[in-house]
Amino acid sequence: IVPINVYERLFAIVILMIGLVTSSSLIASITGSMAQLRRAEDERTHQLWLLRRYLQQNCVNVDLAFRINRYAEYIIRSRRDLVPTNRIAVLDSLSDDLKEQLNFAVRFERLMSHPVYRCCKIKDATILYKMTKTALKVKLLGVEDSLFSLTDAPECMYSYRFCR
Repeated sequence: IVPINVYERLFAIVILMIGLVTSSSLIASITGSMAQLRRAEDERTHQLWLLRRYLQQNCVNVDLAFRINRYAEYIIRSRRDLVPTNRIAVLDSLSDDLKEQLNFAVRFERLMSHPVYRCCKIKDATILYKMTKTALKVKLLGVEDSLFSLTDAPECMYSYRFCR
């Protein structure tokens, strides 16, 4: 099919130009996204390289350096998949009560398997929500890290969650 008169030729040229601009925009968008992904991966690789270099310059033994590198890679990988709280601006506008409840649900809901916490939630859930600000904390540990030793005096209770 070919254009016969001037109007058809003009129409064909306009459609071709629109197609050219649209495909160029799509290709530019894909290229920009790929470049952004590459920059993020380059930053991750650079950080791990700096860590390895730091450990090597300070003569850290091989076993400890291996554990540190493995833990750093785990942290970077897990943070890449999670949406950080500071990126969600609407969370700042929540009431303090809702923030406490959300914090408990996100970080400490697994404690509900323990009978003491279940009983507290049944009696007065606000106690649990207040505890998230004052008494409960999350502590990240590597595979061979120690949480406490046999000589430590007991001061608190620990609950753990195993992640790979």
